[in-house]
Amino acid sequence: MGAGLLLSLVLLAEPRWEPAGHSAGVHWYTRAREGVAVHELKATALLEATPAEVWAVLTDFEGWVKTMPSTDAAVVVARDAPGRTLLYLRYVLPVIAPRDTLVEVTESVEAGRLVLSWKAAPESRDATRPVTAGAVRLRINEGLWQLEPREGGTRTFVTYQLLSAPGGEVPPFFVNRVNTLGVPQTFEALQRAVQTRRAAGK
Repeated sequence: MGAGLLLSLVLLAEPRWEPAGHSAGVHWYTRAREGVAVHELKATALLEATPAEVWAVLTDFEGWVKTMPSTDAAVVVARDAPGRTLLYLRYVLPVIAPRDTLVEVTESVEAGRLVLSWKAAPESRDATRPVTAGAVRLRINEGLWQLEPREGGTRTFVTYQLLSAPGGEVPPFFVNRVNTLGVPQTFEALQRAVQTRRAAGK
């Protein structure tokens, strides 16, 4: 079997992204993932900022408490290696109990694009940051931010992906709804954080 045919078969086997909404220049899509009840989410937008400015906000991990909606705590637990960080996050969400998570974050450059990706750390690392009282730990939590320069590097095309299952008895339709409703606010918060850093001369 030729490599081109094999790649085509793999692409056909993957669930397709389906348009799910748009607002204020942000477009988002969802798709099913095998073995997971909730949908995977992807969103894109063109931001009025350079990739370096957006990257500075995204890699200020402990600053996510101020810049990322619903984030109640963000703590760097360990620097595993250059560009690799173990990060503790806690979210306060409507209706349901707080969620927390340990994620392994990787910073990379791929074909001229800045990529910040993460996945839930294995349970063997729970001892580094035990579950906080009253919270439910996320075991499925992965995604990425991808930054591509546009217009000579003066603007940034941003792609955001997220697959997160909240655990507990939360209905999947509720999770899907909350995740998509939060997309425009997430991008707005990112743009505001860039503007705040500019105003501060950073």
